[in-house]
Amino acid sequence: ETDRLVGGTDSPEAYEHFLRGHYLIQSTEGEALDRGLEELRRAIAVDPGFARAYADIADTLAQKVAYGQLDDVRLIGEARTSAYTSVALAPDLSEAQTAVGTVAQYIDLDWEAADEAFQRAIALGPNSTTPFNRFSEFLSLTQRPQHSLDTGRAGLAIDPLDSGALHGVGIALLSLGRYEEAAEVFGEWNRYYPGSIWSYTKHALALSFAGRCEEAARQAAIADQRIAAAAFPLMDSWLAWGHAACGNQAGLAERRARIEAWVAENPDRFDPGIIYLAAIDGDVDAVVTQLEGVLARRDPFLSFARLFSQRLPGFGINGQMEASERFQAFLDALDMPEPEPGVMFH
Repeated sequence: ETDRLVGGTDSPEAYEHFLRGHYLIQSTEGEALDRGLEELRRAIAVDPGFARAYADIADTLAQKVAYGQLDDVRLIGEARTSAYTSVALAPDLSEAQTAVGTVAQYIDLDWEAADEAFQRAIALGPNSTTPFNRFSEFLSLTQRPQHSLDTGRAGLAIDPLDSGALHGVGIALLSLGRYEEAAEVFGEWNRYYPGSIWSYTKHALALSFAGRCEEAARQAAIADQRIAAAAFPLMDSWLAWGHAACGNQAGLAERRARIEAWVAENPDRFDPGIIYLAAIDGDVDAVVTQLEGVLARRDPFLSFARLFSQRLPGFGINGQMEASERFQAFLDALDMPEPEPGVMFH
């Protein structure tokens, strides 16, 4: 009965599937996430009352939406249903409230609901890393980087090897302009989770921002090997961003060509990499037009939109966005929580 109250299971078989699934979803690699989801679905097939498994399904699907790996309406519906099923089964389960927050952020785009759910999750599970990690990411994206860093470090103190905690702290340090520290944290992420692709990409970007361009190129090459020939405009754009920060015009041109080839083959599809490339190129009108489209469609990328108000190495739009009346109107319509002082347009 105690296990049920905290969202667990009495079934050894269900728990075995859950453990395998929970391990696999720590990756940011698509195939591992999919295998993890299948294990979690097997867990709830064996025990339909297993709240923790539902929470992991919801959180993973919402993360796939956030990284542009998922646009299937049925699976987005599964994410929302799984989150609320988890809460119905175990309302005091921290991971259930975390899943509700992640769905609110990336799928429902309800910033207030996300903020409240993450804070409830932390109150319910002060010894669990997941709510701290997800809240840290949310705080960074809503331009509250110092609060994000403090929250991420609280998660890292609970588990120094947790991939989500390392990611949250690294992103917060990037937002604060502490690039050397960010590079160190992302390097730890690589060391502990060598199968990840995004860890190498973000490590490369942090090293580029820190001016350590030869090291950045080595990390980017590893990420490139993992991508292989697959079309991945978002990751290509982050690698292009690092090349731009280092003044590597050849590397930038290669990434631009890959993104433009994808756009030519998929004229009716959107990928966030298109916006990042326009930001690198200094095309303010293109950035704002794409963001206006994201807002009109209520696209999950809306969570990341405030990033383009920051002055960051490698962005050609630096110093121009604050002069755009259309961008100011977009920010007003975005209606995110109040940012920390001195973050926007700095």
